[in-house]
Amino acid sequence: MPAADWIGLGLIAVGGGLMLMWWRIRQQQTRARHWPSTAGVVTGGALRTLISVQAYVLSQGGLHPRAEPRIEYEYQVDGQVYRSDKVRPGTWSLSGRDAARVLKDHAPGTPVTVYYDPANPHRAVLDPTGGGEWGGVLVGLICAIVGAVLLFAN
Repeated sequence: MPAADWIGLGLIAVGGGLMLMWWRIRQQQTRARHWPSTAGVVTGGALRTLISVQAYVLSQGGLHPRAEPRIEYEYQVDGQVYRSDKVRPGTWSLSGRDAARVLKDHAPGTPVTVYYDPANPHRAVLDPTGGGEWGGVLVGLICAIVGAVLLFAN
């Protein structure tokens, strides 16, 4: 099998994996939009710097690392106290500056609305709508198309 065929198969697999991951995140977002809410309070937070090839974006003429704000909070469901640090379903990466602003807006002691899974109240998010995550499906689709062209062009 020629090298182009192997590369094509690899790109199709990577593209399919990215699109599957996007589909699962969208399912999580859809379910979370219907979760009940309760009052919570921020207990802490930190920035998680994302270091990988995918974690960098081309912006303003240079490459800038991405960061994920981790907001720690606690909430009660049926008298039981739970803790979480999940802001939204899936991943959430921002520029370092925007992530720092999110943390500043969610200082310890800040009241928040927490959306929790009624079947598993330890699963919770602050923003059930999530983001678009269209980047994953776009990159996945491009990989799959390029892979198919390489595979079937011969």
